[in-house]
Amino acid sequence: MVLVMLPVSVLGCFFVFKGKTIYEVLRHTGYLYCVAFFLGGGLLFLQRQIPFLQQMKSSAILILVCAGVMYEGGRVLIRFLQKRKENPFCTVILQGESEELQITALIDTGNGLREPVSGRSVSILEEEVFRKMKDRLLPEKLKVIPYHSMGKTHGIMMGMEVSNIKIRTDDGEKELPEGILAIYQGRLSESGSYQMILSPEWIS
Repeated sequence: MVLVMLPVSVLGCFFVFKGKTIYEVLRHTGYLYCVAFFLGGGLLFLQRQIPFLQQMKSSAILILVCAGVMYEGGRVLIRFLQKRKENPFCTVILQGESEELQITALIDTGNGLREPVSGRSVSILEEEVFRKMKDRLLPEKLKVIPYHSMGKTHGIMMGMEVSNIKIRTDDGEKELPEGILAIYQGRLSESGSYQMILSPEWIS
């Protein structure tokens, strides 16, 4: 029986999924058997654990009910996995001296920086980008941001309150009338993939 089912399964996966190599065809066949195994096991488990299903005499109805339960569970699992893989980067637009500055920012849930007087959340910006900003020439908006980090118990970064901030994420664009930026001397990313660490409160 197995010698008959295996070639049929391989051929079926080849025609359905259009695998270009034997490796892809065998991989798709493996997925097919895994799904069949877990589906069959799931049906038996649900039938034994749920009294309502034990009383069902029609196998067709039983399969439909169990398949519906497993489908809903799979949908919840997929949503959970997709949420974990959300894009950690976004685009932040700040006002430059002559034009808008588009900056790649890392959304860091571990960023707990706050301005001590107001208690407002603080994002971190590279000094090189800050030098191009319009608001850098307004001394009345200067802030002092204390911080703690590994290797250095206490430290202070200069900060600045800036206005007209736009944030673009996968969910759309959000505008903030103002926000506080701490100025970081150096590169936040060794590869240069981002120039800003964004407080998650700015997009919540």
